Amino acid sequence: MGKLLHKHNQYIIIEEDNGRGCVLINSAGTYKNHGHIKRLETALMMIKLIERGIVPKSDYLRGTALRVSTNESYKQSVLNKIDKDRNKQKYFNPMKGIVKK
Repeated sequence: MGKLLHKHNQYIIIEEDNGRGCVLINSAGTYKNHGHIKRLETALMMIKLIERGIVPKSDYLRGTALRVSTNESYKQSVLNKIDKDRNKQKYFNPMKGIVKK
């Protein structure tokens, strides 16, 4: 187990043993309420987003927010955003022309 980097309310950030990132743990939840993040600053940002109820823009961070959070209404808002983005129409520029290979 790595060393403790930060503690905020029920959230704990520890360094991974291999030194390649950190683990964000929600101590109010079970073992499954943890997520692996590469940088300490990102883990601190995730704590702020989860506490304020803000949905992250990154797909990876949305998955981490789902795993770490124990608030069911916050989880539902993250799932709604994921579904909304999945059904979003992709941009196509018709003026680009045909790509020749």
